[in-house]
Amino acid sequence: MKNLTLTGLIIIGSFTSAYAQDNCTEQLRQAERRYDEGLLELIPDMIRPCMASGFTREEKVNAYRLLIQTHLFSDNSEAADEVMYRFLRDFPEYSITPTDPKEFVNLYQTYLTEPIFRIEPYLSISYSLPYVFEYFGVSDLNQNIPEYSSNLGFSAGANYTDRISANIDGSIGISLHYSRVDYFHQVFDYTYLDGTYTDILAGLPMSARYNFSVRGIDLFAKGGVEAQYLLQSGNSLIRGFTSGGDNIVEAVDLTEYRRRLDIRPFAGIGFTPELGNIRLMFDTGVRFGTIVPVNKDLRYSNVDLFEKFYMIEDKWIFNHFYFNFTYIFSIYKPRKIN
Repeated sequence: MKNLTLTGLIIIGSFTSAYAQDNCTEQLRQAERRYDEGLLELIPDMIRPCMASGFTREEKVNAYRLLIQTHLFSDNSEAADEVMYRFLRDFPEYSITPTDPKEFVNLYQTYLTEPIFRIEPYLSISYSLPYVFEYFGVSDLNQNIPEYSSNLGFSAGANYTDRISANIDGSIGISLHYSRVDYFHQVFDYTYLDGTYTDILAGLPMSARYNFSVRGIDLFAKGGVEAQYLLQSGNSLIRGFTSGGDNIVEAVDLTEYRRRLDIRPFAGIGFTPELGNIRLMFDTGVRFGTIVPVNKDLRYSNVDLFEKFYMIEDKWIFNHFYFNFTYIFSIYKPRKIN
């Protein structure tokens, strides 16, 4: 019995909601007709009951515009300003369209409608690009040298972004990176090394972004620098034997043999599609390493690495190709500017 009652209430509520929606849609149509007929004094009372929850998003925008137009043509600029302010609070991301009435546009342009700042959380996929300056080892490096291969990594972070000038944004943020590079070395004929370097780093990125448009598509180019601090570094090594025998497998912690700080310039390009109320940003670029992380003063200090794996670390940096997916939270504070 309780289930039947609950089901009945849901059905009644659905019909009531649909009726209210249809009724408000019809009220808006009637108000638009009264506007065309010049019966301006009737319009506010026709629209007001539906403003809280009766309209769809598109209908509510149209209702606000109609109210503003009504007050403007009734020479009630104070009421028009009041409605415009409520409109900008409800729809701060609204952009002027070619179909907007001139009087509405003129009033809209007397308000600060740009976001006062933006918070931009992002997720990133990166692809390591190792570059070796010098090789070290216990074997003849003229015969065989270590091989480094790119691998996927991941990043996450958030930026605080503000407008610097008409087309330039500046940002500062925090980030966390997980980076990987594959390693292989045929040390001698009878033994080889196979492993994966993994680094975890915290970052403080700062950048400038130049915004422009091409054929209606919002694009940007950006450049900046990121200070990164190494939290953890290691290599999951396997020493194998070509003639048989048990492999030596160990995750080697290399953190204490590293320089902790790196300064990484980066540059990229991207675009910002608009999907209704949702603002997204996609960009791709390259992040460059500038400081060799292997501490040269400690290169020969890791006795276990040398004795177990016949390995001496090389002089390298890891650059990264990245692809960012960003969600933009815009913070608005509309106000009258003239």
